[in-house]
Amino acid sequence: MPEQWLTPCAGDGCCTSYCDVRAPNACALASQGAECVAFIAKGFDVPEGMEHVGFCGVP
Repeated sequence: MPEQWLTPCAGDGCCTSYCDVRAPNACALASQGAECVAFIAKGFDVPEGMEHVGFCGVP
């Protein structure tokens, strides 16, 4: 993931957790501003039925 999508991150090779955008924010770095962000909101092609899958990052 690019660093502008993640908190904190240095570089373009950062890792993060998957999450369910319909669930309460369970991101490990929620206290630092991380939220569950839908892949579809960032322009990814998302398979049908997987629209609820996101990643913990910066909205």
